[in-house]
Amino acid sequence: MDYTIDLNESQLTFQCNKGNLQVELIDINRNKVMIKWSFFSGGKRTFDLSQDNIDRVQLLHEGDLRIFDVVNGELYEFLGESNPDFTKLFVCVTGHSGGGTSIVAKSFKHLGINIGSDSGGFEQRKAFESVSMRTFVNGILSRDTPVIRSNFAKALDSYEYDDSRINAFKITDLEDGQNMSNGIGLSKLFQNIKFVSVVKQSKGTGKTPEGKKFNETPEIEIYRNQHPKVQAPIFHLDWKLYFTDYTYVNEVLHFIGSNVVLHQGDFDEMLKAINFETNLLKD
Repeated sequence: MDYTIDLNESQLTFQCNKGNLQVELIDINRNKVMIKWSFFSGGKRTFDLSQDNIDRVQLLHEGDLRIFDVVNGELYEFLGESNPDFTKLFVCVTGHSGGGTSIVAKSFKHLGINIGSDSGGFEQRKAFESVSMRTFVNGILSRDTPVIRSNFAKALDSYEYDDSRINAFKITDLEDGQNMSNGIGLSKLFQNIKFVSVVKQSKGTGKTPEGKKFNETPEIEIYRNQHPKVQAPIFHLDWKLYFTDYTYVNEVLHFIGSNVVLHQGDFDEMLKAINFETNLLKD
């Protein structure tokens, strides 16, 4: 075998015998990659999953994606359908990392939009990003090949697409994406996709590492990723206006196809539910 993976109680051992094996060990509720490791031929390492509450393992080996949940000391693999549908409707929330995309995605979740069952607990501050869709998109090397179809099927199995709801996923920094993992690539791969790009000005110091990095980034780089090149409908969401005016939120909801219509009271309830800090709106 090109690589092996073995879980003995909380001890997870990887051995790479051929090629490159990329590993992500994730705390799903916190929506956080706790350990990211890359193995080359001959590499071997054991990780203690109990130390960081790791309950998700994601692997990429030579472009092939595998996804496991860790439940009671056992690995359960997501396999997905044999022929996934790239015509499924999707909304991609994007922008620059650290530039307000997480709180927008959290508001979407509050408003009934499915952002993935693997996007973290609602009580979290960050990052409201489907970990399976992120890894799938970042691993796209070419358009609609058997490997890409297989990877998408596994990601969908973890994401839990809901035909009765609007389905969205968050991927930032599309202009920095390699191969097909950018706005043009996603536009070609997903035949019915819309983009909502969060446009937020950099200022202050930022409360998170991502926010601090965002505020230290040159404006031209922020602009690039807040205005990605796509070949599909795109809404450039004014971050400050979105959290100020409920009628503007309704414009965004209408764009993505939601039937939800907010009034002032609903808007105020949304801000409270997502723990929005209104002081962030100050110039």
